[in-house]
Amino acid sequence: MRRIYLDYNATTPLHPGVLEAMLPCYKSIFGNASTIYSFGQEARKAID
Repeated sequence: MRRIYLDYNATTPLHPGVLEAMLPCYKSIFGNASTIYSFGQEARKAID
């Protein structure tokens, strides 16, 4: 039987291209983008 996911309000499956683009950030950029500190500035650059 084929399964169908219906709870997109909780979460959605991640597109493979998005995962590929985000992996470098998940591995090395972990600062709070709202802060003025260097970790946060790196995160802000990645977002922008």
